Amino acid sequence: EPIGWDEVLDLAEQAFRCPPERLASYSSGRSSNEAAYLLQLLLRAMGSNNLADCSDLCHAPSTVGLKQVFGSGTSMVSLESLRQADVVVLVGSNAPANHPRLMNELIRLRERGGAVIVINPVREVGLLTFGSPAFPLRSLLPGSPIASLFLQPIPGSDTAVFLGIQKALLEAGAIATDFLREHTEGFEAVLDHVRNTSWEAIVATCGLPRLELEEAARVIAAGSGVVFAWAMGITHHTNGVDNVRAIANTALLSGNAGRPGAGTMPIRGHSNVQGFGSMGVTARLRDDMRQALEQLLGQFLSRAPGYDARALIEAAEAGGVET
Repeated sequence: EPIGWDEVLDLAEQAFRCPPERLASYSSGRSSNEAAYLLQLLLRAMGSNNLADCSDLCHAPSTVGLKQVFGSGTSMVSLESLRQADVVVLVGSNAPANHPRLMNELIRLRERGGAVIVINPVREVGLLTFGSPAFPLRSLLPGSPIASLFLQPIPGSDTAVFLGIQKALLEAGAIATDFLREHTEGFEAVLDHVRNTSWEAIVATCGLPRLELEEAARVIAAGSGVVFAWAMGITHHTNGVDNVRAIANTALLSGNAGRPGAGTMPIRGHSNVQGFGSMGVTARLRDDMRQALEQLLGQFLSRAPGYDARALIEAAEAGGVET
């Protein structure tokens, strides 16, 4: 039944009377930055740090893995930088359905003679050819070619796939040793792990022939700028962080980081999802952000651990959340 605003406000006011540890929020990528930010201020002012958001689920392994390798969990590839690449490695992404804007850039890359390596267990039709409205004449035909090489590994075996590519780069003498010595730490341990892992173990784990992994490594080594892009097919595994680190290590070993036209690019669906963390809508608040919010609100904020999305689901099921 329709109800009036007075009743709406009464219901909300009663709901927010619960203890702060039993009060929680969840911000979706479908909400605006402004709405999520105001909700954050409300909950923090009331003493709750239970600020779950959708990035806890989608690209959390990307944020963790990239921070461990590079110190930042964000993409190092801008649109301008992507347009300077001549190879894109697209992993675990059904971009034709979920990121169609990216497909236009892949079409343009193929037009200028570049290569697209697709790594995906399912041979999605749109990753082979894609008809984009941005290219109206071609969209009436079979479409524009996308994948120049298509690898179909066993689901969840992406760490082994990139270990195989690393091994092929090493055996081909295509490791960017000078770059590694100048800009990285610990690369010797990574190469030792690559040397000590047999081709038999790699092939058995990922299900790809050695020749396909060697061909992918050859294309990467021949590229002047390689972008490694991925989506949920990489992150939504128990070994999601390992998958991300394997991709990041491959970018470093091949010298494709820290310069235009190259780098790591987690494909996020909404710009505001990344914006949530940048403005403090997170259960794991940085110290500098906490200090800024305390100054803004004029009060000391709680240091109690907050629920992220998974913890919030578990707490709700166990009766630990009231509102």
